[in-house]
Amino acid sequence: MEFFRADKRVFEQGDAINTAGHFEDKHPEAGRHLEALMRERKPADKPDRSECLMLFRDEEAARLFHSKMTGGHLYRVYADPASILHEGDMNLVNQLAVLVAAGEAPIDGIDRYWREERTDTPIIEVLLKSAVIVEEIAVTSNEKAEYLYKAVGIKRTSPSDFGDDDYSILSGNSSE
Repeated sequence: MEFFRADKRVFEQGDAINTAGHFEDKHPEAGRHLEALMRERKPADKPDRSECLMLFRDEEAARLFHSKMTGGHLYRVYADPASILHEGDMNLVNQLAVLVAAGEAPIDGIDRYWREERTDTPIIEVLLKSAVIVEEIAVTSNEKAEYLYKAVGIKRTSPSDFGDDDYSILSGNSSE
């Protein structure tokens, strides 16, 4: 089954990809606290998120995640569907992270994640142990930036959309 992965590591077609092993180290304090809460609430038959490779089912979700990365690569990968350990909603995790950062312990939301419940706008993350690289999806820095602008709803403008009068204070032509 085809999935997508944004990763800073370099892989070639046919390479096996596993977790880099430093998932939680990349989180701010609130994110590490959320992961600890998620581990405490994890059902026995579910995997530890820090020991899993996280893939996206949807290429658009992977592109959005990739567009937020400094550097990195976007890959199309293959994994046997029978190797899926959990499918969670990353959007729910993001909502939980906000609550934890505000000092809350959103136990019900964590339980919803482990029950594989979805928000109204789910971003499905697939947890498994490994996958195989099919190909790197070429993405230029301009494409990456444009996708991020589109994804967050920012309208790009060109300098020609503005006249010199719009920036008179910068050009020294201010009437003040």
